[in-house]
Amino acid sequence: MYILKKEKIIFNIKYKMNFKPKFNSYSKLLKNTQTNFIFCRNFIFLILIVEYLLKVDLNYNRLINFKYSLFFKKYKKNIGSIIRAPYKNKTSQFKLKLERYYLFLIFSFNIPNKIQVNSQLDLKLLLDKIIKPYKFFESTLITQDYRKINIPIEFKIIN
Repeated sequence: MYILKKEKIIFNIKYKMNFKPKFNSYSKLLKNTQTNFIFCRNFIFLILIVEYLLKVDLNYNRLINFKYSLFFKKYKKNIGSIIRAPYKNKTSQFKLKLERYYLFLIFSFNIPNKIQVNSQLDLKLLLDKIIKPYKFFESTLITQDYRKINIPIEFKIIN
């Protein structure tokens, strides 16, 4: 019995958001204050596209086994602190902290066969179609840190 191995295409994308400066004093640390987060509309559009792709057709999603995962990671960097006189209490201390959020997106789906590339033009078009859409989702608030794409390709290029 011959078992057909399904090939898997995987996209690993890491986005980073700009630093947000934050002044903390000891009295503010005791209070739980809510902060508003600003997201790029293009980035929200990306998440809506992914949600739509998952809900389009359940039979098709079962066939290709489309999966995605989102993971947020908070990065904090303490710049320093300023101490006012009389230096006895921590209430006279001000801290400057920078916060940045990283977002990890992983898309994966199965394809029945390997992608066949027969010419250099086909390879160039394939790479353009993979790389160009990601530039739309970048802005001054959210930029890509890296992306890694695993695609099973069968080459048969003859010049």
